[in-house]
Amino acid sequence: MQIKDTHCKGKISLKLLEYNNPTGTDAKGDCCDSPVNTPGCTIGTCDHLFRICLLDNISNSNTSNCLQSTEVTTSDKNVVKFDQNLQNVQFVFDTWKGEAPIQIVVFDSNTDDKQNVLVDQFLNIYNSTKAGFNQTSITAVNLNLIGTRSKNPTSLRFSLSVYCDPQYYGSDCSVKCVPTNKCDGHYTCDHRGTKFVYGWREQTVQNRFQAVMSTAVYTQVS
Repeated sequence: MQIKDTHCKGKISLKLLEYNNPTGTDAKGDCCDSPVNTPGCTIGTCDHLFRICLLDNISNSNTSNCLQSTEVTTSDKNVVKFDQNLQNVQFVFDTWKGEAPIQIVVFDSNTDDKQNVLVDQFLNIYNSTKAGFNQTSITAVNLNLIGTRSKNPTSLRFSLSVYCDPQYYGSDCSVKCVPTNKCDGHYTCDHRGTKFVYGWREQTVQNRFQAVMSTAVYTQVS
């Protein structure tokens, strides 16, 4: 459930936690798998399929507006508690712009050559002024959403986090810093991507260079 991350600088990581459709109905109020007119939809349950989409912008939430998307299928249960050992859904970005419009559309999946039936949908704009330093330093935010269908809306709980990939830093992950200890450089990087010379804790590479140059003695060669 990970999008190919060629040349990306950061990731939006989403983990599905729990989904509730206790009535076992679709967006029109019909039973997902129970025969028509079955009281309480007690015979069958919904085969939920989750289509998760990172939108280009919130004003246009149709499928063609998806920058990246993926699908997650579940067993036929009306109340779904997702396996937390599953890999997170991940979307990649080049520069963090402060928000991520996420759309999650839920279908009743049909495997008998019939079209999937809409169950409910969710829309959320995740806002954060800055991306996390890395995957382990950021705390995911738990979100609880109510679906948009008018009759017996379903509910969805998931967590979401945004962080920079290794070697990328800054609030928008635009600063690249690669620690090195070779002939062409001897420095490490702090959480902002600033280069620090080994053994000079309080001096950046630029400041250390200026300090060395200011004390250098030059000898003219005749």
